[in-house]
Order: sequence, then structure tokens, then C-alpha cells
Amino acid sequence: MLVPDIKHHVTLHAPIQQVWETVATSAGLVSWLMPNTFVQELGARFTMQSSPRGNWDGTIECEVVKLEAPNLLAFTWEGGGLTNLLVTIELTEQDGKTDVSLVHSGWTESTKAIRDMLDHGWVHHCFPRLAAQVEAS
Repeated sequence: MLVPDIKHHVTLHAPIQQVWETVATSAGLVSWLMPNTFVQELGARFTMQSSPRGNWDGTIECEVVKLEAPNLLAFTWEGGGLTNLLVTIELTEQDGKTDVSLVHSGWTESTKAIRDMLDHGWVHHCFPRLAAQVEAS
């Protein structure tokens, strides 16, 4: 059974460069996603630190696989039993606003429960923090 990608879209009332600095820098990512060692460089490996659960220490291992400033960032996402996941963030500017499209892909039947939890987190935690961060500036 095919498990659907997580897909979300939001329009932010901020210029694309401001949104890019928030989604594609370490300081920006910590403001809405989680603590990290992100480096804006194709092929760079970095970690993000979530809350530990059970035997998992909360570390998410990532690698930047696409980087086209200020429009596209994609990175792998592995940790806590999750492998072969990809997060893609695409930005498009229209009339001084920025459309943000996020796809978190690579889910399987065995990871569906975690997928559903992360889907909820993107919508109810991450995107609202992202909007608050860029629209407050």
C-alpha cells in the first residue's frame, strides 16, 4: 500500500529573501524547526536535534541534496528508525509575498504512524512558527 507524501503549502507575507534566510540557514531553522548544524552547501551533512524518545537520542542525520538559492532546498532525513526520507522546501515569490511548498517524502507502511505524527507537527507546530518568525520581522 502506497503511503502518501506529506505535502503542505503556506503563503507568507514576507519577501522571498527573508523567507530563504529563515528556511536555509542554521539560525533560521532553529527559530521554527529545531536545533541543527546546518550548512548552506550542496552535499553538506548536518544534524537536527529533536526530543529523545525511547531508545532514540533525538538526532536526525541529514544531507543537503538540492540547493538553489533563494528557491529550493532539499535534504535527506534519517533517524529514529526512519531512512530514505527527503524534505523539499520550494519558495516562489508573488507580489512581495512568498509561497512555501513543503514535501516530506519516502514513507512506507512501516513508517506510517511516524509519518502521521510528523504531518501533524509540520501543520500545527512548524508552519505556524515559521509564519510568526518571518512575518514579525
